[in-house]
Amino acid sequence: MNKHLSQFEDKRTETGLVLKDILRFYSENGYTAEEKIIADFIDMLQKEEFSIVIVGEFSVGKSTFLNALMGEKILPSYSDETTATVTCLRHKNKADNHQKGCVYYADGTSEDIDSIETDVISKYVSTRSDIPVAATVNHLDLFLDSPFLDGNITLVDTPGLNGTADGHREITEAQIMKSNVCLFMFSADRPGGQSEFEFLSQIRTKADKIIFVLNKIDQIKNNENESYEKVAENMLKNFGRIFPDATDIPEFWCISAYQALVARSHENLSYRGRTSVSDEDKARLLKMSRMEEFEDGLWNFITEGDKAKNSLITPISRASKMIDETLKNLELESAIYDSAVDNSDAQQIIDELSAKITETESKMDKLKSRINADIDQNLKNVLEFTLTKVRLFKGRQIANLQTFQTTEDLIELEKSLPSIINNGVSAATFEFKEKLVNDITNAVGKYLPDVAESVRIYISEYEFNICPDCRYNQTENSFELGIEQYQKSVNKTCVEINAMQAELDELTAQYTKALKIEKEREKIYNDLNLIKEEKQQYENGLEKPKVKRVYATEEKPRFSLFGLFRKKKITETTEYIDDTETRAWKKEVEMRLAEYSEQIRQKTLEYNAIEYDGKPSGELNEEIHLKSSILSELHKQLDEKREGFKNRYIRENVALYLKKKMYIESFYNEGTNSYSTLAAEAIDRFSEEFRIKLDEILHNDLERRFDLINKNIDALRFQLSLSNDEKNEKIKNINRQIGTIKSLYYRIEELKRSLNCTSGSDKIAI
Repeated sequence: MNKHLSQFEDKRTETGLVLKDILRFYSENGYTAEEKIIADFIDMLQKEEFSIVIVGEFSVGKSTFLNALMGEKILPSYSDETTATVTCLRHKNKADNHQKGCVYYADGTSEDIDSIETDVISKYVSTRSDIPVAATVNHLDLFLDSPFLDGNITLVDTPGLNGTADGHREITEAQIMKSNVCLFMFSADRPGGQSEFEFLSQIRTKADKIIFVLNKIDQIKNNENESYEKVAENMLKNFGRIFPDATDIPEFWCISAYQALVARSHENLSYRGRTSVSDEDKARLLKMSRMEEFEDGLWNFITEGDKAKNSLITPISRASKMIDETLKNLELESAIYDSAVDNSDAQQIIDELSAKITETESKMDKLKSRINADIDQNLKNVLEFTLTKVRLFKGRQIANLQTFQTTEDLIELEKSLPSIINNGVSAATFEFKEKLVNDITNAVGKYLPDVAESVRIYISEYEFNICPDCRYNQTENSFELGIEQYQKSVNKTCVEINAMQAELDELTAQYTKALKIEKEREKIYNDLNLIKEEKQQYENGLEKPKVKRVYATEEKPRFSLFGLFRKKKITETTEYIDDTETRAWKKEVEMRLAEYSEQIRQKTLEYNAIEYDGKPSGELNEEIHLKSSILSELHKQLDEKREGFKNRYIRENVALYLKKKMYIESFYNEGTNSYSTLAAEAIDRFSEEFRIKLDEILHNDLERRFDLINKNIDALRFQLSLSNDEKNEKIKNINRQIGTIKSLYYRIEELKRSLNCTSGSDKIAI
């Protein structure tokens, strides 16, 4: 246990021992009324708890911080999700049936859970859950075996401020009001945003004490331009700028919750890529996290806070007044027995004391009249305060309703409406009761301080049970549009369109085929004509080469008639025709013409080989244009039907949106009006019952006062009949009581001095 908490527990134990000794004195000596009051003080002291609530935007590390305090990863914590509801961590000794936890639903029911495994807890607190946590779960209690929770410690984890579901903000604020300290957590990677300071401005007056906690300091690069000290300094400057009238500057602590969790957990949690951390490294991480220094400062801060001090000072101060009054009466009684008075003097004193009883009764009647008048006024003020709170709550919800832009958004909102109202009225009832306790106690204590604590205890334990009917009958989520008839008409047109499109596709395919064939035949035909033209041109251009005449000369001997040789020769010239070139030309022409003829034959065969018995492309094209016009008209009809339906849908959807919005506003009005009516009835019922209880308390107090006076009267009468030995024995008994009372009185005064002489802590610890 932390030394500061240990010191406080020592003081609480010492206070309890003193009160128990006072109780024993009153019990042993027949002070019945005083005995009951002191017993109430002891009960109040034993029930007192420390409440620490953690607030901040999502992903600042609230759940990781709580896990670090526990020393193990219990609450789920992911960077991409947020806690969806309030979670209270209590010591396992607080569990009624040894359960691990208890889920309190928005409809007022509850369910025990028998496991604190992360996946089980996530189901009831996480935005990743498969159930609508924010809409259905009011809060979750977990009972843990943790040394940190010893000594009536409760830790409260709240939804992120920027992820707080409707209604949970009121629960969060109520938890802040109940707490001994509010830890406002910031993340070092995005500290002090506008939304954070806006929420801070709302809770400053509600929190007993606020501590700033800068988490994730291990993510800051430690250099001259960036360090957690500089971040903290800048944030405090911003605090002073935004709240110039603030006289109490919050403490500021800088930590790394995850480093502390890695260091303390028995699991091998990864840190900066390392899945295994040695004991030496864990010790280093714990020191770097500054968590131990923070915890020490936190406990010092809590145990020195007003709520902690008052939990000890209030019962001991009230007991001190009772002891003082008892001492005075015992001393008066001792003086009566010790004095020697005759019958006439004794009777005079008895008459004076009897007159004092009458006078006390008269004063009490007047005080009762004043107290009742003050109570009437305070009850009116409390009711008006509560009604104002409810009106503000309703105003916030209706204003928030304007941010829901679609019917789908409103349908989702409808699922959360019972939870929103329940959470809102729960918070209002808490503040209502807190104010009632304080105002009525002060009203009574102003006149009769001795009975103020009895009044406070009675009101604190009084069950108001202001539970309006928060059932929401969800409106229809659809509207009549003649969908069946519309769908039939659309389907019919679609069938016609599909049929027409099929015909058009078939015609287009035929047209494409016809066009392709026609183009192929046209190309072949053109090629054929081109060949024929080339052939004709070739034939037309033919020019037969001319016949060449060739002359050959030859010398021959000249013979005589008789064959006699003579030396003289003669030259003969022979003429003949050379047709070589003509034959070549003719052969070439024949070949070329044969080639042309073959090409013509091939093209003719190719042309004749393309068969097509379908419609010509021109006719098909006309049909396509006709079908396209019909198809276009069908599409136009379909678009008109759809557009008409769409417009009708929009009109009906807008009507449904407005209807839902009006219905939700009506639900808010009815819910808050119902609560206001029930609150007024509860005030009237409380007023009636409290008057009876107050009469009982005042009667008991008056009886106690009368008892003391009657004791003096009885003592005076009795001492007249006593012998000296009997009188001395009586005085001895009274003096014994006086001695015990004085001893108790001195112990109380010493305890009060020790409680009031504690020193505070520094305002900043970075």
